[in-house]
Amino acid sequence: MIELGRLIPDHIQANILAWVLAEADCWDDWGMPATKWFRPWWSGLDPLPAFYEAKAIVAERCNFERFQDEDRRRYSQLSCTREGGGVAEHDHIDLSVHDPAYYLGKADCRINTLIQAPIDGADLMVDNVSFDPPPEGHAWTFDAFKKHSVYPVIGDRPRVVVSFGFHMPKADYREFCERVSQ
Repeated sequence: MIELGRLIPDHIQANILAWVLAEADCWDDWGMPATKWFRPWWSGLDPLPAFYEAKAIVAERCNFERFQDEDRRRYSQLSCTREGGGVAEHDHIDLSVHDPAYYLGKADCRINTLIQAPIDGADLMVDNVSFDPPPEGHAWTFDAFKKHSVYPVIGDRPRVVVSFGFHMPKADYREFCERVSQ
């Protein structure tokens, strides 16, 4: 995991947070009842212009325009995790979508932003390495084709994350990580 600082302007983060806190109880559970997910490509909805404005800003600031999927909804999601909820270990490899050879040379570059931090908990785990969450409002990156999870949230303040994925050659992702680590 590499912290990237603030990528999404505060006013856009505030719009996303307000919408998530108003709507999250209607979303699907994902493995744990206290964790709700909104994935626009599953629902076919475009409910929140600020969400896609944020994706365009992240793509531009990371120089990822060439890796954006033709459907802006794909590989994009919001999550709201309340007390006791977390994210079970998983990866984003889906052999029903791509054959195994696809995954050998690609990375699922996740650019996540912690829109709202919980009171405590919600440490990140990527490839069996634990990381403290970044500061509220900051983004981080990791390769989501690797196993990852989030420890349970502690306290009554939900963890809200916006997550954008960009599939790209591993060499491009490695170059990006080296550039932002300097």
